Parts: sequence; structure tokens; C-alpha cells
Amino acid sequence: IVILPEQTIIPLTDPKIPEKVKTAVEAIIKCDSAEKKESVKAWVAEEGIVKSQLCENLVQLQTGRILPSGNWRCDVCGGDSTTNLWLNLTDGHIGCGRRNWDGSGGQ
Repeated sequence: IVILPEQTIIPLTDPKIPEKVKTAVEAIIKCDSAEKKESVKAWVAEEGIVKSQLCENLVQLQTGRILPSGNWRCDVCGGDSTTNLWLNLTDGHIGCGRRNWDGSGGQ
């Protein structure tokens, strides 16, 4: 807890802080911001979502690979390609580029 204008800092564990204040502070910390709630609404919106028939029977192979949440690199190019990447949802392969109609491009 910070008391203004002096910027006095009191730990939430301080026994002098009333239980109601602790409860209020904990509720504020756990609360989702309005911005986050709006973002969730955008993702949850039912209208306009088209469900792919391909996802109904998608088989995910147990390759033991654990993908990082960021800093992906193409499995073929290694560290050379970090943009225009795609992920194979079946086996976890990360490739770069996209193959064109004539078979050129992509990895």
C-alpha cells in the first residue's frame, strides 16, 4: 500500500492494516481491467466465427516437443528465419514462408 503524497509504503502483511483494507486491496489486484475485459469480449464473440471442418478431427501427434511462447524460428532455416512463420498443428513443425500454388516458396 502506498500512502500519498509522501509515497509512504506499507506492506500488505503489516498487522496494523485493517482486514477490510487488505480484502479490498487483494480484490483490486485480482480484478481484470476494463481493457482486458473488452479484449476477452472480442475473442468470445460468437458472431462471425466460422468453424473449420478440418479442426473437428485434427490429430495432434505426441512428439514430445514443447513450443516456446515466443521467439520462434524456422525448423529448416534455423536462426535465419524469424518472420512469416507458420505452425503445423499436427506435429509442431515451424516453417517459414508459404508455398505458392505452383509449389515454390516456403519450407
